[in-house]
Amino acid sequence: MNINLSTLRCLIVNDDPGTLLMLKQQLLALGIQHISQCHNASMALDMLQPDSTFDIVFSKINMPSVDGIELIRHIHQLHINSAVILVTEEDPRITNSIRHLARELGLQFLGALLKPLTRSRIETLLRKYNANFELELKSEQPAISVSELHQAVVNKEIEAYFQPQICVRTGRLIGAEALAHWRHPSKGLITAEHFIPMAERHGFIQMIGNYILDFCCVQLGHWQSKGVDISLSINISPLNLNRLDLPDVLCAMAEHHGIQPKNLIIELTEASMLEDIGTSIDILSRLRLRGFQLSIDDYGTGHSSLDKLQQIPFNELKIDRSFIKYASDNDASRRILEATVDLAKKLQLKCVAEGVEHESDWEMVSNLQCDIAQGFYISRPMPARDFMPWIESQLPRLKASGIGARS
Repeated sequence: MNINLSTLRCLIVNDDPGTLLMLKQQLLALGIQHISQCHNASMALDMLQPDSTFDIVFSKINMPSVDGIELIRHIHQLHINSAVILVTEEDPRITNSIRHLARELGLQFLGALLKPLTRSRIETLLRKYNANFELELKSEQPAISVSELHQAVVNKEIEAYFQPQICVRTGRLIGAEALAHWRHPSKGLITAEHFIPMAERHGFIQMIGNYILDFCCVQLGHWQSKGVDISLSINISPLNLNRLDLPDVLCAMAEHHGIQPKNLIIELTEASMLEDIGTSIDILSRLRLRGFQLSIDDYGTGHSSLDKLQQIPFNELKIDRSFIKYASDNDASRRILEATVDLAKKLQLKCVAEGVEHESDWEMVSNLQCDIAQGFYISRPMPARDFMPWIESQLPRLKASGIGARS
């Protein structure tokens, strides 16, 4: 992002006079003129008010009276739109926990500074600043009612959007994930997490699931007729995992549309497994026998991941996007990511990295030799009508930019 550093307004909160002076000198050398300083967090709270004009707060973690963690909490409670950079000498695991706290609170967390406070590191963090962060944070989905959702099901306003999946080694398009979107006539596009739980609670999920699956089979057949031989990943509600006839239903639907089961990947989150694990194993094992592929989604966020991997015949492991998001600037997340990729390879599972949003994310998953990547860096989810044009126009552009160049 192209940022004019000279326009940034910074507040430094630190009880060490030497660090205050050093950090101010480095910021001045970077062209920043609007710099304020506080010797403790209590003073900072007097300056940080809802109408605060500070873009970035540099805060030490361990300070007397009010520490950096409390300062972050107060910034959140006061709805202050200041980004945060930590200045720390603490255990990296403590810093990592505070990083997650700030992001969970919805704050714009830019990173941590360790001594020595180098100008290049400071500039790198400053250039992550997003002046429009508040607007993005407040862009929430509109409230919806049960009657609206029922009408949407009847009118077939819910459709599948498709997000491409790319082979990391070659840059070749090898699949797509189908994601349910509701095109509301007055409230715009509503994504799945805002209506699927309601659909599950009120008995609409099977109708939505059947419609989306049928729609996906039609699209997959259309793309294959155009010479695009890819797999399609489809999320299955946990409520479908008590249907012993599910393998027969999916087989009949695939056969009706002339689709090979091997081209359909059934995605399940760790949380979707039934308490009656025997029923889940029954259904999922028969799906594999019929030729369908199985993917464990959001891997690493459940409580019994390893247990599920040994019990259920998965083909694919999808690493949760949170590990990708934090791994480029967080050592613990990166090590978890490395261990997960290594585990997938040892178990002979395809490894999919979700949430690849930046070039640095792509470089990281490429260096770790993940098999497949998806995310905004490649493409946002798109309606079916845009998929073939994307293949024709955007896929060559991605390859020209270096995707798959490590093959």
